[in-house]
Amino acid sequence: TRANPYPYFYETDIYVQTSKMEGYGLTIAEARVLNKPVVTTRFDSVYAQMIDGENGLVVDMNAQAVADGVEKLINNVDLYNHIVEYQKQETKCNYEELDKFYSLID
Repeated sequence: TRANPYPYFYETDIYVQTSKMEGYGLTIAEARVLNKPVVTTRFDSVYAQMIDGENGLVVDMNAQAVADGVEKLINNVDLYNHIVEYQKQETKCNYEELDKFYSLID
C-alpha cells in the first residue's frame, strides 16, 4: 500500500465513482482537479459538483449504466476531449491548496 495514491490517480484516463450515498465526493473533486473525466452514479449531492456531459457523466446506479458511461468516454474522443477542456476552465478551489495538491503528484 502506498501512502500517496496521487501519482497513480494522475496516470488514470477516467475516474469512476460508484456510490449510493455520498456527501461531498472528495475523490470526484480530486479527479476534476487533475482534469480526469468522471463517470459517477447519480446520488443526492452529485450535482453539487457534476454537470452531466460537461465535467463528466452522471449515470444511473447500475452496473450496465456505469459500463456504458465508461465505454462512451473511451469511444467518443470528442466528448472525452470536451470534458477535459471544460475541466481545465472550471473554477475548482483555492490556488494555494491546489499547489499543495499538485506537489503530492510529483
